[in-house]
Amino acid sequence: MEEESHGLILEEKPKETDRIFGASPTKKEVLRLDGQYDEYLPKPEYQRKRCDVLACVSFSAENCDETIRKVKYGSMENNSDRFTAKMSGTDPSRGNSMSAVADSKRKNGSVAEAMWSYPDNINIYQYYSSIPQHIQNEGKKYLLQYEIEYDWIYNWTDLSLSQKRRKLIGALPYGPIQVSIVSGTRQNENGYYQKSNSRTNHAVMLYGYVEGEYWKIYDHYDNICKKLEWDYNFGHAMQYTITKKPPLYETQTDGSVDGVAMPSGSIVNSKQAWKFIVWNKYIGLLFKRLGKKLGSLIKK
Repeated sequence: MEEESHGLILEEKPKETDRIFGASPTKKEVLRLDGQYDEYLPKPEYQRKRCDVLACVSFSAENCDETIRKVKYGSMENNSDRFTAKMSGTDPSRGNSMSAVADSKRKNGSVAEAMWSYPDNINIYQYYSSIPQHIQNEGKKYLLQYEIEYDWIYNWTDLSLSQKRRKLIGALPYGPIQVSIVSGTRQNENGYYQKSNSRTNHAVMLYGYVEGEYWKIYDHYDNICKKLEWDYNFGHAMQYTITKKPPLYETQTDGSVDGVAMPSGSIVNSKQAWKFIVWNKYIGLLFKRLGKKLGSLIKK
């Protein structure tokens, strides 16, 4: 008997644009050589408060995001799972797929939890209420700071359990992995959650392992870290790659960057700012001085 789904819609076939770990152009960087992220786990958050919002894919995706940025950049930022759930088109009665959420993060970015929070007392209809445009615009600012990519560690392929293990172990040094599991399985005598032959129905973050003994997952639904049996058969497995872009310059309240006037509220990258400043501050000043000198010569 299958356990109740917490919001994962399993995709039945790959897309032409899908990237596969080890065979894609994604630029990978080793984050933890041992593949263990115990010290970098995200801030605990519950998916179920007043009700289950069926957003396990968004919660686990943001947990991966927050863990990666904590390792790479020391970021302590907490992203809004509610924002990602809504922007990715999560169905309040069914949930969402892993690639739909990943594609939404690449298109819509993320915002801080404080900007679109998840109060304890709201119902599922309030949770999925429309997001104001100014908050959606803030999500785009995330994309000015970070580039988001993702690769499937495996999916839709007929792999043996040992092959899946090797792929997961090989990918973990590059970051935590979003995996699908069967929710609500029992624990064995060692306290490890047991494997199940049921169809996976819940997405969580895999953040490490003890080889030959167990896998480590952070399950935001119960808000606890769990140990899964070594022969646990994960369903789909996806990994995010998040890279900080060149520094951005935001104009001051007077509409300037380095003393050069720009449209108020503009955000430009370092190359654009350099071009703007050089042209307007230095080349423009040169022409201005030449113009004055030419004017004085004409008067003579």
